[in-house]
Amino acid sequence: MKNNLMKKVALMLIIVVLLIFAIISINHLINLKEPLKMNNTSLVYEKIEKYEDMQKNGIIYLVFIGSLTIGYILLFFNHKNKESFEFFKNKKVFIGSIIIVSVLAFLIIPNNSQDIYYYLSVGRLDSRYGVNSYEQKLEEVQGNYLEDEIVQSSEPLGTTFVYGPLWYLICKIFGKMPINSSAMMMVIFKLCILMIHLLNTYLIYKTSRNKNKIRNTLIYALNPLIIFEGLINAHNDVFLLNTVLFAFYFKKKDKIPIAVLFLSLGALIKYVPIILLPFVIEKEKSKIKKGLYVLELILTYVIIGTAILGTTKGLTAFMAQTEIYMNSIYLIFFMNPIINENVLAIIGKVIFAIIYLLLMIYMYFIKNKENEEFRGNIYTNIIILFLLLVITNFRAWYFIWLFVMIPFLSKEKIDKIIIVSIILELANFIMYGISDDYSLGVPYFIITLMVSSVVIFLRYRNDYKISAIR
Repeated sequence: MKNNLMKKVALMLIIVVLLIFAIISINHLINLKEPLKMNNTSLVYEKIEKYEDMQKNGIIYLVFIGSLTIGYILLFFNHKNKESFEFFKNKKVFIGSIIIVSVLAFLIIPNNSQDIYYYLSVGRLDSRYGVNSYEQKLEEVQGNYLEDEIVQSSEPLGTTFVYGPLWYLICKIFGKMPINSSAMMMVIFKLCILMIHLLNTYLIYKTSRNKNKIRNTLIYALNPLIIFEGLINAHNDVFLLNTVLFAFYFKKKDKIPIAVLFLSLGALIKYVPIILLPFVIEKEKSKIKKGLYVLELILTYVIIGTAILGTTKGLTAFMAQTEIYMNSIYLIFFMNPIINENVLAIIGKVIFAIIYLLLMIYMYFIKNKENEEFRGNIYTNIIILFLLLVITNFRAWYFIWLFVMIPFLSKEKIDKIIIVSIILELANFIMYGISDDYSLGVPYFIITLMVSSVVIFLRYRNDYKISAIR
């Protein structure tokens, strides 16, 4: 009874906080007197013009994320390390909680994130004006279309398009809409994000084991990182998760060709799903069929990508993402004249490739490869290594990728993902409240790693002692 009361209080805290900021957001949209754009605005939509404003924004951000985090922790952690989800076994409460939280987050305008405006701007440039963003940078052409509110809503970025062909097509579809209101287009785009998010939630429920369905679904749907970076800031990683979760869903149904197709579609947004191909096809015993699945992924990627773009030029656009150094271990060497960060990044990729290959060989020969949790842990670690060694411009929302593995993980592993996701989002205070200058990428990245390691060790130190004794 006491446990259920705590769950209700925690859930109400999350809902009330989101409701307050949703009301502020809606009021801002209603009284908007100029085009909506990412213009360094705080969560209460006051312009940031000096350092004191940034500090205020940082405090507001901490209150917002801190409140969501407290509610989330009360839901999933307690001092006795025991959980009860009797309260959520009522279907109306379970589904209603997810929908209410998701809709309230949808109503909050993206904060200090310009990605959504960049997606819309790029889509408009190509669909209406024929500007290929794989060939031309936004900053080079934006000034030619001053009357187009959608084009002007984004910051003038100095890079060509860094996402895959499928995401470029999605951007163009939005760009074709006969609407010249950045606020209206933002709402339409976020509505699509909301629907994809709810579908992701459903897929996690369907792919999880029966005893973990409720917990796993709530872990994803109510997570502060998912809420802020996925639903509020509307990053395209929500779409990426959707393709991978569909791949896992069809894997569970033993429809491997369809699963590989969805994995290929995900790679046409961002290339990370490729590393999960062995996980999707691992149950196939025929080596010839496994080879055919690899061929399917390659051909699907090339054929669909080329069909969308009309050329193969954009198929390797993702490589541009590994030429930007921000919020990663490589940034430490960015200003070092002795060690070239580009060489170091190549070494990091080679190390990842070697570890990945060795793990694949290991997975092929181990006796307990039928153990789902064991395999899930291996591939979760692979994604973590990918984030550390391959990604040179790490962002908090990339950690969302790990949530696709939740249906296959043990409670302890999921708890560790939760801990890191919370620390990552709280650490964004550095960017929101101090400065978003690239030089702060080092403390942001290193502090997150250190704090996460310490918290996880302290929480599971007894487990480590037992393992050491054994």
